[in-house]
Amino acid sequence: MNGNREMLERFLRLFRDRNSHIVAEIGAAFSQDNLQTARQLAHALKGGAGTVGHIELQAAANALEKTLVLAGSEHRAYCQRDLASLQAAWPQAMAALARMLDKEV
Repeated sequence: MNGNREMLERFLRLFRDRNSHIVAEIGAAFSQDNLQTARQLAHALKGGAGTVGHIELQAAANALEKTLVLAGSEHRAYCQRDLASLQAAWPQAMAALARMLDKEV
């Protein structure tokens, strides 16, 4: 962003707003055994999280994506474990964004 704080904040808000329901959508897809959709959403979240520098969230989405690809429905417990990790990482990432974006000026 070449030091443009306003542009950076706009980009971070866009990430937050566009992905506000993605973890719930991943969970819903998984619970409906729609593993392809869950994997695609995890992949999208992984990319977006990496772009905005949320490394922990990116790692959690990456782990879930890989587990869905490699283990799939045959190892549902592994997928549930990685989904739970993603669900735990999400509020932490949103809290970090809130600290950066929603502070008093």
